[in-house]
Amino acid sequence: MLARARLEVVAEHGVRVFFDYMSLENLSDATYSQIFELESTLGARPEFYAIARYIQAIARRSGASSSKVTGT
Repeated sequence: MLARARLEVVAEHGVRVFFDYMSLENLSDATYSQIFELESTLGARPEFYAIARYIQAIARRSGASSSKVTGT
């Protein structure tokens, strides 16, 4: 879809790789932090972001200079 719009994908990241499949209640802050860290780590790996519930993609116009994209 992004390629058809002539956008170049510069980053992809999975969101909610495994957390939705766990039945956790009343997590401590430390446990939540550990799960968040693991989700972030796995979400950056292609073999895991492919199975994530959501995929966040960052793209820019193909052939555009960085100054045109950022407006600086």
